[in-house]
Amino acid sequence: MELKNDYSGIDPFIRQLVRRKAFELSHNPVFRDMDREDIEQELMILILSKMEGHDPKRSKLATYAIRIAENHIASLIREREAKKRCHGMIEASLDECVPDEDGEMVPLHETMDREEVLCRCGRCGCDEVESLRFAMDVRAVVDGLPHDLRETCRLYLIWGDPDTVARKMGVVRSTVYRRMERACPYFRDAGLENYFSR
Repeated sequence: MELKNDYSGIDPFIRQLVRRKAFELSHNPVFRDMDREDIEQELMILILSKMEGHDPKRSKLATYAIRIAENHIASLIREREAKKRCHGMIEASLDECVPDEDGEMVPLHETMDREEVLCRCGRCGCDEVESLRFAMDVRAVVDGLPHDLRETCRLYLIWGDPDTVARKMGVVRSTVYRRMERACPYFRDAGLENYFSR
């Protein structure tokens, strides 16, 4: 496939890096070859936009560019895989207000049947009593957590994805993972050790 991207005037190493990484990614099962040109452009823009942040005392330009490319590619793969898992799902809180059939604003969960709500919460196929007990147990543990852990777990319960929780809280992903790790003993003590492994 002939690409039309022209990168004349850009460092040859960066040109080669972007083309190679885009080629490799376009052959990943979650991408298609026709994504290659877009991936190239996205990587090139990202690397060039971050070049002013390069500190030659800390790393070589090549190392810096490779890190930027690899981190972005990992994010693209995670994002694409998540979209495949949630095909057709819209990211929204169940408490978010949406128009119902009559045009009145109601919480999203009121427009869905019980099974849809359970599936959205990761509890498909569970019997109602078990689901209710699970929700009450989780709520009791979350309410008893220290503030930072409580907020992290509350958002995780809504979104189910550490990346989204990090974006919503304005923190880095590693902070969310550390907080979830610190919260695990609380859930384990309550018999909910699989809470974070949904």
